[in-house]
Parts: sequence; C-alpha cells; structure tokens
Amino acid sequence: MTVCPQCGSSVEGLFGLSSCPSCHALLSIGLNGEAVLADSPTEGSSPVLIRPISLTDEVEDYGNSVESSGKEGLFMVQVTISGVDTPELRQSLEQALTDKKIGWDTSEIMRSMRQGKLVLPEINAAKASVVINRLKSLPIELKWAQRSLIAPVGSTT
Repeated sequence: MTVCPQCGSSVEGLFGLSSCPSCHALLSIGLNGEAVLADSPTEGSSPVLIRPISLTDEVEDYGNSVESSGKEGLFMVQVTISGVDTPELRQSLEQALTDKKIGWDTSEIMRSMRQGKLVLPEINAAKASVVINRLKSLPIELKWAQRSLIAPVGSTT
C-alpha cells in the first residue's frame, strides 16, 4: 500500500498519477510503489484529480473466463427456451437441465426464468446439444444462436 507523503494516509494506486483521498494532494506513484508529490499546477490552472485505475480485476476476470481458456470449446451457444407456461412443463424443464455431468445449479437457472422464458447464455456446443436433445420432445419453443470464440481465417474482426 502506498502512503501519501503529505498527510501519511494510505493511497490506492499501482503506478502513475493518483490523488490522496484524505488531503487530495496530487501524487506521482513510481514503479516501486513510492509516492511523491506531483508538481503543483501552474498559476491560473486548476488541479485535476485522477482516480487510480486498476486493471487487475479485469485482467483476472478475463484470465478466469471461459473464453480465455478455450476449455469449453471453440463455439459458444445461447439457448432460449420459451412457452414454459405450466407447472408440469416447468418441472420437466428442470429435470431435463439436471445432470451431474453438466454441473449446473439448476435451481439458480430456474430462478432466472421470466414469463415462461429461460435463456441459457454462453454454454458450450456439447452442453447445448445435450440440452436441446432432452427438450425437443417437450411442447416448448427452442431457439439457439452460436458464436465462435476465434475469428475465421481471413476475418478482420
């Protein structure tokens, strides 16, 4: 944790310009984490308070995501299930989604259902296939959309 040289308060920030939350002094935080008072603003200008930016959480979230690991496959599928308008259909749907191999928290998934519609976002193609095959005999509407995690060769996106 970095310490403000002016007031001694703890300052959050990894590197670059930051401001002290207590005395609002403009600080320059070096690579070693040491803070020094940044140059005072020139006459006629007002100081700019800069909030420290931490990309650590975003980088960590991506590193832990399905996309970064590729372990869920090259394609992700969003399955939309609608027309679940009776308790019997709801129970049949819940049973179809319950499988130890898939590893879903079925009760949490069912709580996300709104007005007889359930969306299963970003599941891998194998799980989507299993779910769709289990549900195709039920009197419900099934839709799915697939996206690739990698751009096709020659793609500019």
